[in-house]
Amino acid sequence: PGMPRLRVLGLAMNSISGDGAWELVEGIATCASLVSLDLKGNGLGDDGVSAIADALAEVPTLEEVNLSGNDVGVDGALALVECFEVDLPTLRPWQNGLTVIIEGNPEVSGDTRSRLQTAAKRAGVVVKLSALKVTTSGFGR
Repeated sequence: PGMPRLRVLGLAMNSISGDGAWELVEGIATCASLVSLDLKGNGLGDDGVSAIADALAEVPTLEEVNLSGNDVGVDGALALVECFEVDLPTLRPWQNGLTVIIEGNPEVSGDTRSRLQTAAKRAGVVVKLSALKVTTSGFGR
């Protein structure tokens, strides 16, 4: 039953997609020692990121989750906001702090980006978003 000693799970660039993410989260909850989850570039979309958001609080050992380049849009970002805003038994379920990397997802901007950053800060979570933006003269930081 599960993989209680698994500490690092690297599944970057594996075409997991949204449906696969729901299957994955069932197993993640049994990983009692998991500190790093790398899902970069899997095309998870909003549905897959919602699945991951649902599972985050169940893995208090997590320290880093990489969701970069997964076509995260407004709905996926708001699922993370809900995860960070939920009234949990402890205010900060992640024992050693949590960093969520969401770079390369340009739809996470404006009000959604602001809500995500605010909710994460309140939960003691660091969210790393791309700093790249379009300017009138091209791209810049």
